[in-house]
Amino acid sequence: MHVGWWTRPDTRPVLKFDGNSGHSSGFWWVGAGIIYVGGRLSVDPRTRELVYFPGRMNDPQRETCQPQQEDKYCASDNFAYMRFRNTKVFLGLHTGFQHWGSRGEIIGFEAHDIGLAASALGYFWFDQMLVTCRTGETMQYDCDETCNIAPWCAPTNGCSYKNVMNTMWGNAFNWYDIGMAHILTSVTLRQCGLRTNNHGPTAGCGDEERGGCNKESTAWGAFGFSDQFVPEFMQATKNVKYENCGRTFAIQNFLLADATASGKLSNGMRSTHSGRQQNWLDVDGTASGRLSPTILGSALQEAGSWWWLDMGCTKTMDDMMWGCNARARSVGSVTFEWLPNHASLIGTAFCSNEKANRRPCTAVGYVTHWGYNWVGAALPVTMNGKVTGAMGGFGWHLKFTAGSPRKLVLKDLQVPSDSALMLSVAYPPHTTFTITRRASQWCGSWYFDKILNRWLEGQMCSHTFSAVSSVRQVRSSPGNVYFFDGSLLYLRVVQAPEHWLGKPFWKIYEEPSWSLVRNGIRMRRPSLFSHIEIDVDCGASLSQASFCASVPIAQVPPACHSVNLGNRLGALHPRLRGYDSCCDEALTNCVGPSGDGTEGTLWSPPQPPPPPLPTELTAPTLPPGSCYIYLFTCQQEAPLHTWFRDTYGEANLNTGVERTACLERAEEVATWCGIRPSSLFMHFNEPGAIVVSQPRTRPPPPPSPS
Repeated sequence: MHVGWWTRPDTRPVLKFDGNSGHSSGFWWVGAGIIYVGGRLSVDPRTRELVYFPGRMNDPQRETCQPQQEDKYCASDNFAYMRFRNTKVFLGLHTGFQHWGSRGEIIGFEAHDIGLAASALGYFWFDQMLVTCRTGETMQYDCDETCNIAPWCAPTNGCSYKNVMNTMWGNAFNWYDIGMAHILTSVTLRQCGLRTNNHGPTAGCGDEERGGCNKESTAWGAFGFSDQFVPEFMQATKNVKYENCGRTFAIQNFLLADATASGKLSNGMRSTHSGRQQNWLDVDGTASGRLSPTILGSALQEAGSWWWLDMGCTKTMDDMMWGCNARARSVGSVTFEWLPNHASLIGTAFCSNEKANRRPCTAVGYVTHWGYNWVGAALPVTMNGKVTGAMGGFGWHLKFTAGSPRKLVLKDLQVPSDSALMLSVAYPPHTTFTITRRASQWCGSWYFDKILNRWLEGQMCSHTFSAVSSVRQVRSSPGNVYFFDGSLLYLRVVQAPEHWLGKPFWKIYEEPSWSLVRNGIRMRRPSLFSHIEIDVDCGASLSQASFCASVPIAQVPPACHSVNLGNRLGALHPRLRGYDSCCDEALTNCVGPSGDGTEGTLWSPPQPPPPPLPTELTAPTLPPGSCYIYLFTCQQEAPLHTWFRDTYGEANLNTGVERTACLERAEEVATWCGIRPSSLFMHFNEPGAIVVSQPRTRPPPPPSPS
């Protein structure tokens, strides 16, 4: 390509990558893949020559986007995915397929005799994936050229093939640490993971020369060495098969491999913040072997009972994870901040990621489920206030060792719209609160309506919560009220859209951010720019100005209490069966946090009755070269139960010329309406004559109305 051409290749997806293979490569460094996406091609300003840097280059993160969006913010409706089909890699010491972001679809992927089959940074779907970590064939490796640097080349005996095998992993896939969305479906793993006494004599990979592997090898791995980078809900699997595998799963923490005491982590514990919050949705239970929809959560001792959701949970994945019935449950995440410039302190003054010069990350409080008041039940909260856990239960209780924070911010919210997250925080009596929800700083009252193709006024950018008189009122609210009973502050945490709060009214949006949806699995992403501010009038502590002068005395709220259950069980002493269910003494009749029902009935926002089906769904057939939309429901101002023209798409996105452009418009319309694409129809009328489509461009917005 020409050095003066304005196109940025790193923002473009590949045109076609189908039927390719690679082998006997990827030895340069541990992050090098046989198939590798992650370097940078740039122009040397001194020589005007193109120079390729082969290392990891993803800062800023590679945003693969639709054409004409190279130098603009890449909104979710412009996302493009690099698609790799029918790809095979084999004979790789390190990684077979390495992609440093940010979006991709890997369909029909095979890896054989490999250290790590695949690693991907960003939002990815792997489908029809076959990994044979060890085929049993003797692998050839030329040690002579690398003996000066390779760790397996002992000076006394030269290059040892057995040492090579004992250094090479036998891993299939590693979950990343933060900000990802990975969906893996139809996966078969063979001879992966270290063989231990718990497996058969030929399972996985052992320590022999033929098919040996590193002692840390595991079919699945999760990064658990960081106190700075902590996972939200971001990984799911479906239709997983194991064939003669060894160790299935490990929370990988290389810091403990050479640590003689917990001080190596600088947090006073034997685990990290990321290790305690590992989670995974096993959609059909095939990954865990439970064979029913399962939520997997960290079973590390210091995670307490945070991921033990009810009496039916069992340890699985080599006892590294709790497996609990998923039912209608979900997982989400909230980041708490209580200090000035809190975010800038993480990774610098507290809770770091590096192996050397670790920053302190000791517990400063805890969070636990309502009713979980036994010793060892709580999850430690550190200066990195990110908390990931199960939603839809009675509630989370947050408690700080230093008392009650005078300002508490809730950000990076990942809360599914069909799950209620109740939060309680202890405060001294007579405390008063001002609670405000704020959108991003660039939110304005005017917004462009893509459906009506005009500017409208009334976009909400901030909203002040009002006080109510009971916990039940808070739970049944759309998340814009609070209740203080003199010792505990209660509010319902709702995920709002990133750049606005309402158009014009406050409501719960089904899709407040965007979701990665593949093969029937929906992975909702957090809203990163809107947040909740809780400003507290309680007087400052003399020793810690960010906390109240008085220390609260409130304990973990009870879950199975008449106030919460309304005596619906008819039991004198209802028993807690899990974070979201209370039962009678015989554990036969159970209810959820709100409303009657069977075990684990979860609260969900009241839904309007389904719209009446149209008596006639026949779309208009005129004029030629037109694109029509039919909406059943929409959380914006738009025509309902009638076909209307996509005037904006026809003018700017070729939806009146290209059938694909018209049909793909459904995702954008659904996102704008806050609904799922299944709640609308698109119809395309072919042009009457040959029309040359124009580049899809979006016109610059008109100046804001005065």
